Amino acid sequence: MHKEINKLINSMDVKQDREDAESKAYSIAKFGENALDLLVQMGDATSEKSMDTVKKKKILRAIILTLLILIKKNNTASFKKIISSKAKNLLFKLASQGYESAKQVIYELGFYDSDIQKEQLLSLPIVDKNIHDKEISLNEALLEINIGKFYTGFKGIQNDNYMIGFDGKHYHRIYKIGKNLFGLRSLKLSKK
Repeated sequence: MHKEINKLINSMDVKQDREDAESKAYSIAKFGENALDLLVQMGDATSEKSMDTVKKKKILRAIILTLLILIKKNNTASFKKIISSKAKNLLFKLASQGYESAKQVIYELGFYDSDIQKEQLLSLPIVDKNIHDKEISLNEALLEINIGKFYTGFKGIQNDNYMIGFDGKHYHRIYKIGKNLFGLRSLKLSKK
């Protein structure tokens, strides 16, 4: 089963031939929960592996599509709960890396964008508090991100912070400074 699923995943090209990819995903879905465990292992290994970017994206898209087919084929609350417990971390990680199809699977499982942002914030490394940081809770951090949707520039996870954006005068970032404690840091744009 492992070799067969691996072969099917590696032969899928979701962008080039969606129909063929879906038929292969349905073949994998026949293995049920056993396939789920293997898909999550493959997804974790591939996302961490240093390899050709095009090949990596192709494999991860195939895994995401197969997870979506698994959910649609077994559309029961109990199976969704099993997928949530086993694949949630992988899907949140892929969604934060920009895989929109991973967000679609997350939505199918009953999660929202705020759940993705919450996981991203909680996954940040703890750093020392800056003297100018405003201490905020997890919910306040989520509100700051929501307010920042009108800001410009890059938004999302960086090395050790969540970039909210640029409001025209300041860059706003959130740092994790404790287990469930965050620091809102605003840096003024320096003029040269």
